[in-house]
Amino acid sequence: MIKTDSADYNAAHWDGSEWELIKFLYNGISNPGKAICLIDNFILISAGTLFSSYYGMVWEEWDVEIGTFPGGINAIWGSSPEDIWFVGSGGSIVHYDGSGFERMESGTEVDMKDIDGTPDGGHVFAVGWDNNIPAPSTVLELIDGVWNTLYYTEGSLPSDGDVGWVWGVGVHNASAYMPTKAGLWKYNYITQDSVLVSNTISYMDRSAFVGVKINSINDIFFAGTGFKYNHFNGNSYYYSHEITDMYPQRAMLGSDYNDNLAVMVGYFNWWEGALIAKGFHE
Repeated sequence: MIKTDSADYNAAHWDGSEWELIKFLYNGISNPGKAICLIDNFILISAGTLFSSYYGMVWEEWDVEIGTFPGGINAIWGSSPEDIWFVGSGGSIVHYDGSGFERMESGTEVDMKDIDGTPDGGHVFAVGWDNNIPAPSTVLELIDGVWNTLYYTEGSLPSDGDVGWVWGVGVHNASAYMPTKAGLWKYNYITQDSVLVSNTISYMDRSAFVGVKINSINDIFFAGTGFKYNHFNGNSYYYSHEITDMYPQRAMLGSDYNDNLAVMVGYFNWWEGALIAKGFHE
């Protein structure tokens, strides 16, 4: 929530010069905004229910039946406004086909945290982890309309050849890029080949890199908890924590990367104030 002296808001829009605070009301209540997704010019936000807009001009409140999202909504991704996926806690996965919602069988009770897929929606991956002991983590792959378990581990640390926790996922061309405790896992879903870029090269063990945004195979941005970040330029990885060092008790809650602009949002000093960091790729 965005708290001011006059009111509480659950969204904000930056037009290049100033911020506009926005209040989405559901049953008269301003609920915290949990997830946002941009699909072409279609914007979708979860805040108690779903709100959508084309070009951000007029917002429409969706009439969603109670119980549609049993695990809430942690992340949204879609290939089009008629093909949208929602993931939430307890293994919750819901699909929207343009006319209605379908709760999907995920085969897991792990809290799902992130989801991404190819532009045509033909290949979709969802990842999750659970803080409760034994702290499992899983990666699911959508194959012919069925969610299959690509990876599962009972513990957060790498052991017995697994990679430990998987934090996020970004899909580009024929590969899914997944930051893990053991390094960057690159999985080719066509050949089913895996490559693990070790932490000595990728620095993935320096933070939980929950945000994976890919412009190209030579331009990938990883946003980590605590406002740490990592960038791959096609040749090497650049890891930095200068924003982390500036603020006490900070937490990064969302990120995006488009063209040459990277943005991370969250809070500092235990919710004392909002923190928004912008970076530019030269």
